[in-house]
Amino acid sequence: MEGGLRWGIMSEESKQKRTRSPAYPAIDLEEAISKAATLWQKITRHSASIETVGGLWGYDKNSSAGGSVVAAMLKYGLLVDQGEKDKREVRLTEDAIRLTYNPDSASKEHQEALKRAALSPKIHAELWKRYGGIVPDDSVVKHYLVVDRKFNDQYVDGFIKQFKKTIKFANLMPCDKVPMVENEELETVKTTAPEPTAPEIGKRPFSAFHPPPSTAPANGGTEAPPSGSTDLVKLNELAVPIGDGMVARVPYPISDEDFELFVATLKLWKRKLVKTPATTDEILARLNDQVSSAPKAQINPPET
Repeated sequence: MEGGLRWGIMSEESKQKRTRSPAYPAIDLEEAISKAATLWQKITRHSASIETVGGLWGYDKNSSAGGSVVAAMLKYGLLVDQGEKDKREVRLTEDAIRLTYNPDSASKEHQEALKRAALSPKIHAELWKRYGGIVPDDSVVKHYLVVDRKFNDQYVDGFIKQFKKTIKFANLMPCDKVPMVENEELETVKTTAPEPTAPEIGKRPFSAFHPPPSTAPANGGTEAPPSGSTDLVKLNELAVPIGDGMVARVPYPISDEDFELFVATLKLWKRKLVKTPATTDEILARLNDQVSSAPKAQINPPET
């Protein structure tokens, strides 16, 4: 009796100590799109029950694998659900159809849908924003997930592998933004990838590159800029000139981790920021163009 009671208490204690990781997709994006392609072939735009969908993927109705895949695809924004309990059904979203029906991988719409799906899971978007689109070594990410986000140490390595595989598959770049949009049913992320003029780091401790601010009044007036103007220079910012009237504004002091991230970002953008000296052939070609385009002198015949 005492032993059974002790075992029951230990079981309760073990349950209390069990760590539950934040919700994350059980599969990577590439596999999720493959599952979406199967549904498009079988049910197109129609809705189907969770059990039916799992069967179309080849899962046994008593297996939890089908439900895990459905949950992952909901997080990626590839499925949308309706109804409750036994009446709950799912169907493909417009993004899922775009990515599976005769996909044009070179189109802008396809690429945007891919990036949007990759960063739709809340934990994916959180990591992408935290590291400014430059994901560090696995050990750094693991420490943050386990210590700060209370991830289960047994599953965190698998999640990191899935996350990095998804980011690579979606061809995400550091300049891709991830503004969060929440609604009542699920959280989604819209991703835009404008042609960058400099790195966009979101809420990291240094801002994007832009021309130096000017506090001079417009039209030669004497009125000072308003207190809320974005042209005002913040205190404790180091302006690093990068040529062509552009500066990188770096707040200080910053941590070692932020400094390393700043240096890594500059290295990433070196090819865009650093001017390549012109070769001799290029200089000669420019001179020839200038000579050929210069107006030719007109010589009038002598008067008789």
